Amino acid sequence: MHTFPYCRLTPNVLWLTGSLLVLCTSAEINISTDEFAAWKAEIEHQIISLQKENMEIRETNKIFSTKVGRLEDKMKEMEADRNRMSKIIECQNEELRNLHKNVDNRDDVKKEENENDPKMLDRRTNDDRNEGQGAQISRIIPGTSESLQEPVIFHSYLSSNSPPNLGTHHVIAFDAIPINKGNGYHHDNGIFEAPRPGTYVFLWTINTYPRGYIRTELVVNGNVISSGVTDSHADDGIMSGTNVAIADLVTGDHVYVRLRHTAINYIYSNAEGRSTFSGWLLH
Repeated sequence: MHTFPYCRLTPNVLWLTGSLLVLCTSAEINISTDEFAAWKAEIEHQIISLQKENMEIRETNKIFSTKVGRLEDKMKEMEADRNRMSKIIECQNEELRNLHKNVDNRDDVKKEENENDPKMLDRRTNDDRNEGQGAQISRIIPGTSESLQEPVIFHSYLSSNSPPNLGTHHVIAFDAIPINKGNGYHHDNGIFEAPRPGTYVFLWTINTYPRGYIRTELVVNGNVISSGVTDSHADDGIMSGTNVAIADLVTGDHVYVRLRHTAINYIYSNAEGRSTFSGWLLH
């Protein structure tokens, strides 16, 4: 075991030791002060945030209180309206009950008078006799002597494919006519001539295949009233386009379907799919 000889501390050593103690103590005090300042700042920030949130909550409460007050007022108004409607309905029901009573009373009086009237007794006897003999009952609404007019309706279609690339404004003559009541449609030129005035409905369907592009329009006396397009450019399949138009016509007006522009390829029509033109008098 080592032993150290006794040493006396000189004044300089004592002074240095004291200085070190003072420095250490000062450092500890400075650190504690900084931490306290940061803690204080954080607390103050939280207090400010809480105050702001408290103010927002108060404002929200005011808004809710106002809305609740309005809802309560609205409910009171609705309750008052309901009470008023109940009173009105009750008054109307009472009036209806009184009206029914008056009608029943009048019917009872009239029935009693008829039972005591000899003419009514004879009439009832004759009615019973006629009913047993199968007598004819007269019409409530008088009949009319006017005969019904013949309906106007036609349906036509192409019996075969058209030639390819028909020109602009070519009138399509749908040559097959399964029905032509009123004889308004002319298959030789494709024109429908209105046999009498009225509102007419027209329907036409155009098919094309393959890679065809057919644009058509419905014409009344040279004026285009509707149009349509059938486009099979995107694929090699059969494409179909159907269009409907309504027109007010007078007797002799001409209606027909024509090409709007030169056709690309041909109009397809056979037993697998028909291109058609139809119309009828609606009113």
